[in-house]
Amino acid sequence: DRFVTLMVDAIDKRSHYNANHTKKMAGYAERYLKWLELNGRGIDKKKKAPFLASVWLHDVGKLVIPLEIMDKPDRLFHAKKDVMHRIEIGKLCEKIKVLEILIMKIL
Repeated sequence: DRFVTLMVDAIDKRSHYNANHTKKMAGYAERYLKWLELNGRGIDKKKKAPFLASVWLHDVGKLVIPLEIMDKPDRLFHAKKDVMHRIEIGKLCEKIKVLEILIMKIL
């Protein structure tokens, strides 16, 4: 547990863009496990600790990523416009599918 805490603190201190991210993700994971239990789908107790450890350590690679990459508010750079365009196309395709289903029901 101390090793995990040390790694998480090092990641969070390295870049303010990542601060508290890991702790928030661990909180989400804990709530997810509780939700699974409440819905009769809990996981084996032996698997909980490794699962939570993986969440706590999921960003450990950020310790070696250069800060000039880590500390940019917009990491998509010039690709952001293309990514947003692809998202918009995906949304439009889903709308078309729904409309096609509705048209088939009417006909």
